[in-house]
Amino acid sequence: MSGNTGRNYDVHGAATIRILGNDPVSNLLDRTLGYFKSSPKEPDLTLVLGEYPGKDWRPEGTLVGDRFLYDRSSETTTVLDRRVEGEPRMSHIEYVVTGDLRAAGGRVSVYVPNLRRPVTPASSLRAELGRRHLRRALLAAAGNPLSLRQVVRQAEDITEAVIEPFLYYRLPSKGLSLAHATAFSSGADATLYAGTANIGKSTLALGFVREKRVFLGDTLVVLSERGDVLPYPGLVKLHGGHLAQFPELGGRLAKGLGRIGSSLLKGELSDHPKEVLDSLPQLQMAQLFEEVIIPKRCMLGSVFLAKRGTFSGPARWEVDNESAARSLTVDLVWEVEAAPWRNGQFMHSSDASEGSDFLSRSAEHQARIMDIMRRSVSKAKCYVLQLPLKAPVALAKDFVPELQPSK
Repeated sequence: MSGNTGRNYDVHGAATIRILGNDPVSNLLDRTLGYFKSSPKEPDLTLVLGEYPGKDWRPEGTLVGDRFLYDRSSETTTVLDRRVEGEPRMSHIEYVVTGDLRAAGGRVSVYVPNLRRPVTPASSLRAELGRRHLRRALLAAAGNPLSLRQVVRQAEDITEAVIEPFLYYRLPSKGLSLAHATAFSSGADATLYAGTANIGKSTLALGFVREKRVFLGDTLVVLSERGDVLPYPGLVKLHGGHLAQFPELGGRLAKGLGRIGSSLLKGELSDHPKEVLDSLPQLQMAQLFEEVIIPKRCMLGSVFLAKRGTFSGPARWEVDNESAARSLTVDLVWEVEAAPWRNGQFMHSSDASEGSDFLSRSAEHQARIMDIMRRSVSKAKCYVLQLPLKAPVALAKDFVPELQPSK
């Protein structure tokens, strides 16, 4: 693909990304990064889909853990998709990374050679008939919107294992940091609603956007050390509860299928929401609700740190800015570095191969993030929002002024 300018993205002037490829996986990644599309620039991160680093390239290096080969001579990390004994097959290669994904500067290339393909309508039709699943068979005949399940999963994996860690390590050198939170604005100031998975970030974002149409990010946003919230409007991960609370979303997901196909898909969404939503490509907020406004930046006005537990009832209290910054930092570090679905060995393999201390390097990076978070929230009002385990997410509206209905 030499000479191919590919698809280019500029994340707030702090990191540039290029995707080379013309396939369903690259199309989904383009949708994920669509807000940041830019003219061709020299990329900090290049994603090459469907190719190895070279025609005669073969994996070499020191085995670290049971899935990672690190070649010190070429700064190349080969990530295998399974534990293998002996020489790995080319089909076992998940990623080939040249350069240091965790560096504050320099260029990185990530090759994803073995791309997953959509299921053809014919094979899906035969499979569903074999399972005696008539509605799914009719849906396959109508265009098979569920054919991208494996493609969707691979695009999500690349986002979580490559793109987000790259931004996590690259942005702090420019005074920016990701934050694991949703953010919205009712005026000049932004409200940050942060917390671990299943705390209701996406649900509150959907409700707020449906009413006021102003949106900065669903599960990730960018904070600056100057106190700004910058948008990171990626794809919205829907679940069955969202469809129950926002029934109009079913129609958005079925758009373009025609009357019969739309009716069939809505039936499947009603009966098997998780399975179907896992198979459908995710959409941007602007595709779910019309006339969504995405400000270029907003000053951070308030931070709500949501926590669920065996509490007797909901409550809210103000906390100092240092505590809020620490909480945001810990949550982000867990999300990118420590959570079990991330490739921790992959990110630290070069240090392990060289015998260096990745923990001290990681601690230095976390300290930099903490400094950015501290500066970012320094002028904001910060609160802890306590919610009982079984309390509905909508209960948060009673404690967050920005979520109150417009009068």
